[in-house]
Amino acid sequence: MNTEVLYYDRAEFPLIESVMWLLGVDDLTSLTGPSELKKRENDQESPYHDAFYAGFEKIRHLYTRFVHHVVAGHVEAPYCYQAVPTFRVQFPENVAVGEFHKDGDYNHPDGEINFWVPLTPVSRRSAVWIEPSPNAFPEPVPVQPGEVLVFDAVNTKHGNVVNSTSQTRVSFDFRCLPMSRHTDTEAASLNTNLRFVVGGYYLTDDESLKLPE
Repeated sequence: MNTEVLYYDRAEFPLIESVMWLLGVDDLTSLTGPSELKKRENDQESPYHDAFYAGFEKIRHLYTRFVHHVVAGHVEAPYCYQAVPTFRVQFPENVAVGEFHKDGDYNHPDGEINFWVPLTPVSRRSAVWIEPSPNAFPEPVPVQPGEVLVFDAVNTKHGNVVNSTSQTRVSFDFRCLPMSRHTDTEAASLNTNLRFVVGGYYLTDDESLKLPE
């Protein structure tokens, strides 16, 4: 299986505490949600998703520092990165993403690297499941808080099974793209309808790399 696990200092990067603050809760594993099984069309819908995205600017500095100090060494420089990470909530007896897929099926460009960051304990039943080789049955990769799962989500099928545990799994993920693979494309994200370009889906802190308006 072509995956890698990175480690970071949870005291230096208090991601869990920051997300709890945004959501106004003191325990991410106790979040409750609907019993109806999520589908791709609505797997980003919950009051917790709304609170995360509405308040994200309050923790953007932490996210930006995390990208540049934890994962940058694993991406060809110069690079751009997802402007707002994708928030995931997998309630008990539910899924976090509505279907197994490759990000390439959703218009993402080849060359992207995916970084998956769990904010709660992860079991086999609440992990990301990734195919170990092309067309093989996906297998769970249960990384834990303080770790980052790195993989090629564009070309590798992945998803999750129903969370049969009693605890909600919360995570976020984001993508980085080397500027050598960046193109001025019209392709856009299905969820946000943002073009996969700097100034749209991606952000760069280097003024010299920003495309003209």
